[in-house]
Amino acid sequence: MSAAKDSNFIALNDEVTNEVLAAVQWAQKGIPPTWTKTSAKNSSVLWHPCTFSSGSVGSAINSSFKKLMTASSNILFIGEDVEAPYGGAFKISKDLSDLFPGRVRNTPLSEATIVGIGTGLAMEGFRPFIEIMFGDFMGLAFDQMLNHSAKFERMYNGQVKINCVVRTPMGGGRGYGATHSQTLEKHFLGIPGLRVVAINHLLDPHIVYKELATGSIGSTLLIENKNLYTMDLVEKAPDGFEILMSNDSFPVIHIKPQADLVDVTLLGYGGMSEILLDSCTALFEQEDVIAQALCPTQIYPFEIEPYIEILETARTLILIEEGQGFAAFSAEILAQLSTLRPDLLSRVKRIHAPPICIPASGTLEKQILPSLESVVKQVADFVKGHV
Repeated sequence: MSAAKDSNFIALNDEVTNEVLAAVQWAQKGIPPTWTKTSAKNSSVLWHPCTFSSGSVGSAINSSFKKLMTASSNILFIGEDVEAPYGGAFKISKDLSDLFPGRVRNTPLSEATIVGIGTGLAMEGFRPFIEIMFGDFMGLAFDQMLNHSAKFERMYNGQVKINCVVRTPMGGGRGYGATHSQTLEKHFLGIPGLRVVAINHLLDPHIVYKELATGSIGSTLLIENKNLYTMDLVEKAPDGFEILMSNDSFPVIHIKPQADLVDVTLLGYGGMSEILLDSCTALFEQEDVIAQALCPTQIYPFEIEPYIEILETARTLILIEEGQGFAAFSAEILAQLSTLRPDLLSRVKRIHAPPICIPASGTLEKQILPSLESVVKQVADFVKGHV
């Protein structure tokens, strides 16, 4: 090593050493840190009628992106095959790359890379929306979300913000087979710093996307059940019911019967919204059972306590989800209730898929996933068996 290079190395080493020593001295003189609990609880839930929209959920999401990307140049859309002419596997990004050149970008086929890029862009102040083509591939992005996107804001003491949204279609019912039809979001519940949101067809998706694009939302996984894309948004409440939304940033939907007595509460999220709504009407018309339903949009963090007053009106609770039941969202709801109000657990039933992979056979797939017919029968049998 030359004398000049040796001198430069010594100077750089001294500079780094001094910075480290200064940091250690600052830490030693400082006040020991403490942690503060964050809560998802809405202390004063207020309900108001839903604002209904028309058209399919998929087209409404696309329209929402057009509005939001027009309003803010910080919003980016990245993912596999999202640029024109393809526009994404489910056409959510249709026309966006033509309307917003340079802000909609195709990426390599690497889910970990995509989420890593999105996390870095968020640290630089952008609002990236990352599309993972199928939710089944989220396992490939798990480490980036668990150890980077969800943690960086706390790890670096709030010096960076990770307003990054990973969107992905989940769920079966379309005959895509075992590796393109799973419901896997339960594996992402309970990660500190990661919000998990699931849209439904009862709520205008622009309400959700606007909050994700403008609020201080942190790292977020956004679940879009793929059956919702072609499903029409609800334009009005069915006869005998009203559809209310809570004042949460990501609202809880309450399908409320116009009746003094309620027999059962149904609780589910995301793609189960159609079954929840149709079951309420079918149970009344076919089984003389009066049902109400709760459909949360944010499923983590989520606390059931603010909604216990609604559960008390029926005393019978049916939890419905498309995915596996073991250690799932419904299991968490029951765990919370067992601590808060164990008396409400005397009449509880869970409906979910059995512990097998999704069959390629459409006939078998329909047999294992919750359906309107299977839910109505199970609910009616359960309610009448506990009269």
